[in-house]
Amino acid sequence: MKCFIAMAFGYQDTDELYDHAICEILRSQNIDPVRVDRIEHNDAIDDRIVNEIKSADFAIADLTYARPSVYYEAGIRRASDSGHLHDSARPPKASRRRSIRHISSAL
Repeated sequence: MKCFIAMAFGYQDTDELYDHAICEILRSQNIDPVRVDRIEHNDAIDDRIVNEIKSADFAIADLTYARPSVYYEAGIRRASDSGHLHDSARPPKASRRRSIRHISSAL
């Protein structure tokens, strides 16, 4: 199983969240975390991002720092057939859009 993580890169707090929480939790459940800046490749970056998003079983979008690229990646995931998206920027609450498999939580 694979999870694409869309989040701000290069900030100490988000990098620590990824390394010490998101990755550890996912790996403990036998889920491979995928963050595009941690993959070595020679592909066009946009194509690689889209392919990774579409091939993932689900995605996490951390909206901390409101990076436009994270919103874009969340939109790609939403537009994909599976559309499973976890938004980690807000406190837990039920999604009002029942057609979207969506969980909001503060990590």
